Formats: sequence, C-alpha cells, structure tokens
Amino acid sequence: MQTTGPGAMQGQSQVCYRNARETFKQFGSGSSCVAQGWSIVEDSEQCARAANALGIQCAGKEPNSPWCESEPAPDSNLPEGCYGDAERGLRFNPYVEPDFELQVQSVQDVGYVCVKVMEGEEYDVPRVCAEGQIQAGSTFLFQRKFGKTEAAEMSCAAACFASGGVAFDVVFANTRDSCRCVGSEGAQHPQDDPGRGKKRRYCAKPAKATCEAGEATVAPEDLLFETSWTDAEVCAGACRAAASAASEPSLLAFQVDSTASQSSCQCFHHRAPTVNHHSTKQFCTFDAPPKASLLQTDAETDVTLLQTEEPQGNPQVCYAGQAAGPYLLQRNLNKESQCAEACFTAGGVAFDYTLTLKSDSCRCVGPEGARNPWSNPGRDKRRFCALPQSVSCRLGEVPEFPETVLFSGRFADEAACGAFCWAAGGIDSQTGRVLFDYTTQVRKDSCRCVIPGQEALPRRPGGGRRKLCRFNDVLSPFCGAHGCSVGHDGDCLQFNRGSDVSFQPRFYLRAPAGISKDGTCAYFGDRVVIAASADSGETGCGWYGCKVANVTEEGEMVFQEGGKSPTAFYLRPALAESGSYDDPSRDSPL
Repeated sequence: MQTTGPGAMQGQSQVCYRNARETFKQFGSGSSCVAQGWSIVEDSEQCARAANALGIQCAGKEPNSPWCESEPAPDSNLPEGCYGDAERGLRFNPYVEPDFELQVQSVQDVGYVCVKVMEGEEYDVPRVCAEGQIQAGSTFLFQRKFGKTEAAEMSCAAACFASGGVAFDVVFANTRDSCRCVGSEGAQHPQDDPGRGKKRRYCAKPAKATCEAGEATVAPEDLLFETSWTDAEVCAGACRAAASAASEPSLLAFQVDSTASQSSCQCFHHRAPTVNHHSTKQFCTFDAPPKASLLQTDAETDVTLLQTEEPQGNPQVCYAGQAAGPYLLQRNLNKESQCAEACFTAGGVAFDYTLTLKSDSCRCVGPEGARNPWSNPGRDKRRFCALPQSVSCRLGEVPEFPETVLFSGRFADEAACGAFCWAAGGIDSQTGRVLFDYTTQVRKDSCRCVIPGQEALPRRPGGGRRKLCRFNDVLSPFCGAHGCSVGHDGDCLQFNRGSDVSFQPRFYLRAPAGISKDGTCAYFGDRVVIAASADSGETGCGWYGCKVANVTEEGEMVFQEGGKSPTAFYLRPALAESGSYDDPSRDSPL
C-alpha cells in the first residue's frame, strides 16, 4: 500500500507500530526525570506520542500528528528531549551529547516530557533471545527504528510477531534498522555473531520440546544450522522458527550442549536417529500438537468432532470416505498415524484407512488418485484423510461452467473439503487455480472442487447457502512474492495470485475527508480511507477519485466514487500470542 499525496501523507511512508508500554509525564523546574526512573524522549515521533498522550499538540500541528518538529531549545546547553508547554505545543530538541543524563529544568518556560516503560505483564511478549543476528542477505518483513530504550526489544517483538514474523534481531540504537523481522525462510540460518559495536540480539518465540540426555549423529545434508548457543530454550525457539519453511516441525529435531563450542546448538532433520549417551548434550524433538479428526458415527450423515489422545506426527483432516485410486502403496497399517506417516513419507497427498487389519488397511494416493474421492465409506468403514490447508471463504458458488471438475462429494465440512480439494488439485492447487465451495447440508455434492475456466465467474450462494473458498498465501513460485491470495480492485475487493499480470495490486491510504496531514506514518489505531486510484484530493467523483472503498448494506467492500464522506477504516495489527499491540486510547483520525 502507499500513503502518499496531500490530504494523506507526503513522501516515503510506512505503517508504524505504537509502543503500548509507554507512559509520559511532564517534569517541572529543578527535577531529574532520570533519577526518578524515567528516560528522555529520543526522537520526534516519540515526542508526538507524548503530545497525544498528554493532550498537548505538537507545535503548529493538529492532534495525533505522527511527529513533532525538531527545533533546538532556547538554551543551547539543554540536552536532547521533548520540550514545550500546553499553550505553545511540544517540540523536539535534536542536540545531545552521548550518554548525557538529563537534568530536567525550566528555562524560559521550557518544560521537558519524559517517558517510562509500564510494568504490567500484559504488555510483555514471550520471546527467547541470545547474542546473534539474522543471516546477511536475508529478506526482511520489515526494518524499523525502535530506539535505545529498554522497551525496544518488546516493541520489536510485538511488531514482528503481529506481522506474521517468526524471529527478529534488535540492537539498542537509534538506527532505522534497529529492529529487523523475518519470516520462516529468513530464520533458517541464524548467526551467533552479534556484529561489531553495539551487539545485536537474536530472538524467536518460545517453543515446546521433549528432550533426553544424549547425542544423535547428524548427517551434513540434514543439518539446518548450528550455532554456539548453549541455552536449550534459545536453541528450541530458533529451530522452531526455521522449521516452518523447511519441514513440518515434528520432522525436525535439535540438540544442545551445555559446553560451549561452535556447534553447541544444532537444528536438523531427524530420521529416527540412534541417540547415544552423552554427559553434556540433550537431544530434543518438537511436541506434535493434539489432533482433531472427523469420525463417522453410526448415523450415516452424522459427523462428530473428537479429540484423539494418540500422539500424531502428521496432523490431518479425515472424513468418512475412500480414495478411488490408483494407489502409491497399500499396507497392513490400520492406525491413522501409521498410515499417515507411511503415505506422506512416500510422497502421497492423501490416504484412506480402515480399523480392520488387512493387507490394504492403508491405501495412499498421489494427486491423480485423489481426483475423485468417494464419500461412501464402504463395508470397511474407511476414512479418507489429507493435510489441512488455510483458506478464505465468503458466500458464493464455484463457476457454473468450469473447465475441469476435480470432484464433488458428501463432505459437508470446510476443513475436509479444503484438504481434499488441495490434494486433488496437484500443481494447480499450488498455483492458486483451484476453488471449492461447500455447504453444511449433507448432500451428494456438499463439497465441489474445480479448476475454473478463464472467463467463468463465481455465482451467488444459492439455496444451499454455499461458501466459496480459495487457498491462502500458497508458498509457491507460481503465486508471486505476496502469495496466491492478493487483493485487487474489481467492482468488489477481489483476491488473485500475486504473480497474475492482469492486475497490479496497489492501494492508497488517505486521511479521512477534509483532514490535512503531512506525516509519513499511518499508525495502527488510526482511521484511513482506502483508495484504488492515485487522486490525492477532491475530484469530480468526490474525495480521492472514482475508486474508493466503501462497505455496502450487504457487507461487501466495493470501489465507487469517494463522494463527500468516504468510508474510513481502522488500521489494526494481526493478533500476536498475547493480544493486540495497538493503543486503543489513540483511535483518532490520521
């Protein structure tokens, strides 16, 4: 998205995270905020946050400005900081000697505002950290400046994890890349070298693992990374962060040595290794999450969601039914976990199994064999299983005249229909060309999976109140850098592959109508107008042109004339593990 133009923001811009742990106080003459546990304000953006929190405007600016003007204090001997009063507004004094301890004074009615980190545990973001950094040349989700306060690491963690990142490194310095965040691909090779000068810290989310004393032999081709970290929690978090792009976490392991060496922490693919005794090393595997599966009950159309107690190495979605074949393998394995491991290890995409022990209790198929699954469980009461997939759905139906119908069946469940459709789609699923719809009404075509024709359009939901679904952000080179579900401006907000040359997805964030802003940051919690055209002010179509996002009475987002009062939307970050990190007290216009 872009945030340029008058009435919005000028120049290069970004969406910025607020530090929800900051609290501000204005100090008077003769007092030291540092001696009382407070810190100086370090930049003009933090000064603006102080102004908004205290109900004082930045000098010459409107409320909720993204920064205050940088202007030297009247006394040239005063250090860096945020100064001013309620009548004349706050400004930021940019001049400071290194490590100068601020003695707050009042010189010519200049009062300083200081900042303090709130101590509430609800603002803490769980993380494990050690000296180190992200590998050089990695692709960052973002690089931002969070300053050198004690809250910088927490702020970096909140912003990174809420943005979908899995790891970050941070340095306590006023540099534009003091916080660097990566996804799983960028976390595959963390470095234990903290760098020169001010040393970086490498951090990841905590990860649960099961450990035993001992050492496994690691083949060079299986090694993902090794570092000198001796802390098992740090090694676990870094390995789990790297796992997402490399493999299922349950197929990775790590071992950590309490004696420091260049390979104290090793993260690797494990192939049922032999673990030998070792006095200082631990071999650890990641705990598989409990698996929910769909089981057929006595009533033919009744489906019950059960929580299994059996540990599973491969989570999958199952439903009463069976594969049509051809089969990659057939084995006498009558347990779901055993069949899943055998099938997915062999390169299969789906399988069926029966609790009856026989030579073909477990039958595994590739995409061709998954093309036409049967929703009839047969005499053996078979269950058909595939890996779960992330999907986005809305009311609608698959195209009326598809080029290819992959299958239709009595799978009246979103998770099952999505998993089976993905398995049946082969490379077309990976390229984002497969759609499915489903209804919770049990019928012979509850689930319909298709590859749509080039000209076919989705239909209305119809009598079954169907939902039309597509797969989210497929990690495939066919989808482009932003995945297979990227928004673009049709008559309604539509999603397509990021690599599709038929559109170039780009939206502009604008201030609500009539509000003039000159900032470069749109903060989470602010209200914005979303425009698909580059018009930056009033036009013949109203504010911001003829393609401005609006929400209809039916709940659809459409692009139409901006008019006198275009719809404003709130910017919200994704929820991190411990909650949202925008500041609800600042829900005010951009």
